[in-house]
Amino acid sequence: MNALFLKKKFLLGFFFIVLLTVLLLHDHLKNHRTLYNIDYVPQNLTIGEFEKLLEMEKVNLKIGTTEFSYNMSAPQNRSECNGVEMVVYTMTMTDLGSFHRRKAIREVISTTTNRSVLFRFFVGKTDDLDLKLLVPEMMAYGDIVYYDHVDTYRENFVKWYSMHEYHLRNCPNVKYFVKMDDDVTADFGRLFDWIDADFDGLTANQTQYFLCHRMHGFWPIRNKNSRWYIDRAEFSENRWPDYCFGYFLLTTNNAIKSITETMKNVNLVHMDDCFITGIVRRNTTIPLHNWSGICSNPREIDHAKCSKDDRIPWPIALHNTKNRSQVERWLKEIREIKCPKLDPPVKKVS
Repeated sequence: MNALFLKKKFLLGFFFIVLLTVLLLHDHLKNHRTLYNIDYVPQNLTIGEFEKLLEMEKVNLKIGTTEFSYNMSAPQNRSECNGVEMVVYTMTMTDLGSFHRRKAIREVISTTTNRSVLFRFFVGKTDDLDLKLLVPEMMAYGDIVYYDHVDTYRENFVKWYSMHEYHLRNCPNVKYFVKMDDDVTADFGRLFDWIDADFDGLTANQTQYFLCHRMHGFWPIRNKNSRWYIDRAEFSENRWPDYCFGYFLLTTNNAIKSITETMKNVNLVHMDDCFITGIVRRNTTIPLHNWSGICSNPREIDHAKCSKDDRIPWPIALHNTKNRSQVERWLKEIREIKCPKLDPPVKKVS
């Protein structure tokens, strides 16, 4: 009898301990201060204080023999990708010019389609991180993803890796993945027209591909004074494999899965677009499709070329548009290009 009483007493005590733990944890989560649940803009934050106001998740990077961990901010809304057709991942910095380019993307470029598209901007840690500019922007829009690894040109591979990791964790069922720089003007309505038309059959029945401005026959820079210098010990070949000029590319969730898995067994080369879309890609079966409507300068814009059915103009994106007026000017020019048959293709039912 005493044994039964003691057992019941133990179970009752254990139940109350578990209940108290759950309530305390719930209270902590409910009252934990983050950038997204406080009603004022914090002033004079240090980087450490700023990072404590973010919900950060650990990322374990593995690229060949390169392995380290860092932290990346989690989505404010865990279901943000529900019903989304495409996520646009933008590489950006925290200076004033980048701030205005992000504003142009939100207010101008994102309005070029009524399809379901999510825009996310990726920034890393820098010594001159302007928190007075960044924090209010993060609080206002909730579309900036911060990671606490150093953000330099040579470390751009971490920004790519973070975008891939974010997609696989939070948006694994979103088929279309666009990576672009913040100084790109793009017509996403036209991009969807081309997607629905399989790019004139180029991507028909393909679940994995890269579509971009292809770079063919280019060689590594061996000049030690160049920011693009690559030592032969890091990459000994005289030519890069075909790769995407990384300012704008379209790929798929399945391709991102393949690239991320393959990277684990390919040693790092510090030339991000060459490495990921060239060296890593050639170790997969992912095709690279060149699309001349993704233009690095205005001279490349073809005003006459249209789809096979004469409905869709060729140009999609233009690089090196550094401010809002340039974005508006070139977007207007791209969108005013007409084909003989003006009706867009019928959206495919997937």
